[in-house]
Amino acid sequence: MAKTNTGLVTFCKAALNAKTGYVLSTFGRVFTQEIYNDKVKEFKNSEPTFAQDAKQWIGKRTVDCCGLVKYYMFADKYGENPAYTSKYDHDANTMFREATSKGDIDSIPEIPGLLLHAEEHVGVYIGNGQVIEAFGTREGVIQTDLKHNKERHKPWTNWFKCKWITYPNSPGTVVQIDTTMDVTKRHGETYIFKTTSPQTPTVTVGTSGVVTLTHLRREGQSDFWKLLFVGASGQSAGIYTAGPGEQPLKRFVARVA
Repeated sequence: MAKTNTGLVTFCKAALNAKTGYVLSTFGRVFTQEIYNDKVKEFKNSEPTFAQDAKQWIGKRTVDCCGLVKYYMFADKYGENPAYTSKYDHDANTMFREATSKGDIDSIPEIPGLLLHAEEHVGVYIGNGQVIEAFGTREGVIQTDLKHNKERHKPWTNWFKCKWITYPNSPGTVVQIDTTMDVTKRHGETYIFKTTSPQTPTVTVGTSGVVTLTHLRREGQSDFWKLLFVGASGQSAGIYTAGPGEQPLKRFVARVA
């Protein structure tokens, strides 16, 4: 079965809904009492609260952060027993290092199924600023909000396309942008954002009468743009970018408070 970005998102949502647990070095098997006993011995010194935190997952399927992605590769659907394949058994840093399509977290395109990377940790971007990740032994698989990234103990630093997964419907772009979350301002306020690309990109506003767009300047490979919020409260408009020969790609939404 072909492994796609949309399939990964569907799989992760199933894992979330099933309240999948987190145990280090697991990838979808049922966490039995016997495995629990072995893990308690293994983590006795390195993870003092493991015995208490992990007990809740007995009888449930468990993964770690990479194990969530591996489980998708090892099974046709959530709930099946994983069929281990060594070529997919990589840690978070190796997954990121071997990816050929990647970028800074501030430049993340709106492509569900991208992986997010922090040192020794990965998550799955499911779209609309939301992430599903196997977070920790106490929390299990949870959904988090990308807009709170800087508040995390270990913020996401990069996005990347998993080399094992195809992204057939994902538009590519050479344009990086420093804003990926919706921006809300009062009428009359302004917001400045930056794009980075070899040439000045085309930036457009999807709905007229909400914001006005001004190109401020270009420095090196970066362009600076200003939005002036002119619409009525509650109005919003998508902000789109396009490099040479590209179709416009929606990057964020500007909304009047």
